[in-house]
Formats: sequence, C-alpha cells, structure tokens
Amino acid sequence: NTEAIKVIFEETKIWTKEKDNAGTNSAKSKIPRETYSEWHEKWWIKYIILPLIVVLVSAYLIYVLGWNGNKADSINTQVSSTQSSTNKLRALETLETGKSIGDLPNGVYFFASSLAIRYELDDPDKDFLRASRNDSRGSFEVQKIRNRYYLIGYLSPEAHAKIGSISKDSIYTQLFPNVWDGATKTVAIPFDAIYTINEREIDLDENKSIDIFDIGFKDVSENPEIHKKEAL
Repeated sequence: NTEAIKVIFEETKIWTKEKDNAGTNSAKSKIPRETYSEWHEKWWIKYIILPLIVVLVSAYLIYVLGWNGNKADSINTQVSSTQSSTNKLRALETLETGKSIGDLPNGVYFFASSLAIRYELDDPDKDFLRASRNDSRGSFEVQKIRNRYYLIGYLSPEAHAKIGSISKDSIYTQLFPNVWDGATKTVAIPFDAIYTINEREIDLDENKSIDIFDIGFKDVSENPEIHKKEAL
C-alpha cells in the first residue's frame, strides 16, 4: 500500500507540473511579440526601414525646397530683365525685313527711325512701323518678346536713379539711341507703358546730330540685351 501511495503521489506531481507549464505557454502565446522581443532582434527595422525613411524624406525636402527656390529666381528674373537664358533674341532674316511689326515672330530685334516709332505709338492699330535690320545712326533698337514690343535706349544716371520709385510715379526724361556722355544706362521700355513721346534732333557737335525722344513711361526693365552699336 505504501508503494502504491508513492506512485500515485509522483504521478500527481508530474501531472500538476505539466498543467502549470501548459498554462504558462498558453498565456505567453497570447502576449504580443513586441512585449518580449528585444530591439536588437529587429535588425530589419534598424538597418532597412529607418534608412529608407530617411532617404525618402530627404529627397522630398530637396525636391520641394529646390522647386520653390527655382520658382522665386524665375520671378525675380522676369522683374529685373526682359531676357533670360531661354529667351535669346535673333536678328531679322532677309525676307522678314520691311514687314510690319505685327507680322514678325517673337524673339527678334530690329531697328527703326524715331519718326516711325512715334507714329506707331500714336496709333498702334495702324501698324505703321516697318522693321529693318540696318543699324543706321539715329535709329532705335526695338525688340519683340512674347507679343510685347520694347523700345531700347539709354538714360542719364539721374533719370535711371528714379526707376526705383517708378511703381508710384511715372518718369519723364530723354531717351538716347546710343551711348552718350550724359546717357549711359540701358533700359527697355514697353510700348504699352509709354504715355507720351516726341522726337527731336539735337546737335552733338558742329558736324554731328542725332534724334532723341522726350518720353514719359510707367514701366521699364533694366539691363536688356543690346544689339545696337554703342558709339555715335
């Protein structure tokens, strides 16, 4: 009987231990892996996922900031100049000379007398101005850019200094076709920004005279591309 009791007692201990182990394993299986996995075991997060996220975020920031910077530079270029690296002007072809300016393509420059320019501005609907590629003395350079016409000329330093306030006040001054002692600053004046213009001839010395404009305008671009001979 004593031996039988010992056997039953040992079997009971084994059964109880197995039951406890089964309960522990069952409870452990219900616990999420994240609660008992160590961080160093997740090598795929540390060495693959995180670097990939960093690369993607960096690329996005570079794209967004770079695009905004280019956009701002583009706007500033349009304000300060009539030209850009993608908008180079060319001379007229032979068969384009003599045409009215309305029939010319964009992106060209040509020359015209002061009288012809003034007639064109007095009545733009008649399209009086005819284009020439002959840079004669006294002629002015004209540029056609994006269906807008620009009168190119030289201002005195005093008149040029007023350009900063042009948004508030118009400028009335003299415009020269070439560099002269009193006119050294280049500008491009849109035709549609000119509110008054009159040509007159001035004597530079006993043997030389040129036509200039007494001109009033409300808009201007500085440092245009110049093709006219500077010397008088």
